[in-house]
Amino acid sequence: RLEKTILSRLNELDAYSVYQFVYSFSKFNLGYSGGSQNFYEQMLTLVQKNWGGYNNAEKSRLLYAYASRKLLNEKLQKDLLNPWLSQEMQHLNYAEIANVAWILLITNCQDKETWKQFVFNLSHQEQICPLIFYYPIKTARYWIEHLYPKWNLNYYKDNCFQAERYFNLMNQKIADKVNQQQYISFLRLILSNTKLKFLADCDFENIFKIDLAINTHKVGILTLTDKDLISGTQLVRPHVEVKQKVLETCGWGMITLQYRQFLEIPANQRGPWLDEQVEKLLKKGEADLAEAEVLEKEIAMDNIYGRIVSTLSKRELAYEVRKAEEEEEGEDEENNDEDDKSARRLDRLCLLYTSDAADDLLCVDLGGRRIIKKKK
Repeated sequence: RLEKTILSRLNELDAYSVYQFVYSFSKFNLGYSGGSQNFYEQMLTLVQKNWGGYNNAEKSRLLYAYASRKLLNEKLQKDLLNPWLSQEMQHLNYAEIANVAWILLITNCQDKETWKQFVFNLSHQEQICPLIFYYPIKTARYWIEHLYPKWNLNYYKDNCFQAERYFNLMNQKIADKVNQQQYISFLRLILSNTKLKFLADCDFENIFKIDLAINTHKVGILTLTDKDLISGTQLVRPHVEVKQKVLETCGWGMITLQYRQFLEIPANQRGPWLDEQVEKLLKKGEADLAEAEVLEKEIAMDNIYGRIVSTLSKRELAYEVRKAEEEEEGEDEENNDEDDKSARRLDRLCLLYTSDAADDLLCVDLGGRRIIKKKK
């Protein structure tokens, strides 16, 4: 009724009313959006007409609304999104940059300059990231690390350190479908139709919840209930597609199962079909793991400056340390200047041991082994 009333009085709406209706419809259904695609398409003409009068917060929310409905096509990106970001990206606050994060992820943005400005913004914010805006910003970081693995994101992470400390995936709205009867029934249906052993509600990096997973091989299943579809359509919500895309960039093999489509498969064929799909990913996962192990063994310290050794055996590590010390002592013999010798020692070798639990944190509890060079 509300949608019909609004559409029947389009000529009476001012710019602010247009913004409020569009953004409210995109968020009011517990954040899942509501209204028909026709509603957003009808309102688009008024959005474009009043675009120049909106501030950054309103523009970010309007663009998010259309992105969340898969209506932010290439023309709109060219006419509205790209010009706005090129002018204002560096001036956006956390609320606005969080919307931009969703927009860029949903539209599968791979433009290097756009992401560079995005990182620059987050690296130069004067305040730390509020917890409420952290989820899309953290998701974007995984996508950026995939696109540009050599980029330095330390300042990006620094500004998000406090949010990461208190962020809890299970407290987010993305976990609310655990309470849905359809979701629970779907999990039971899947588990009763497969011979494979899955772990339910697996947490990935405190950012995504994988509904069913085989952790050892990084294979997961994402279940789609009616809540995961755009209202009034059979289109999957872009947030779910972003989740799948980021997980795949992190090495996961993912299967997406839609509840009603799964029910259409004859009961006696569901199990064999599902096991076949999972077995394909398991084989691929084994091949990927073997390749990763080979690559890890090939990692070596070409020089001691800032290189990261991810996995070295004790013998390999001892060899690298001994080699560095010998090179250092050889250089020291050629120069009797004590100050120069001290400077070179600091410059040549610095090994730091931390635990795996220290990943992605700004501070670590130093402990475990230490290498102590005895004075002669």
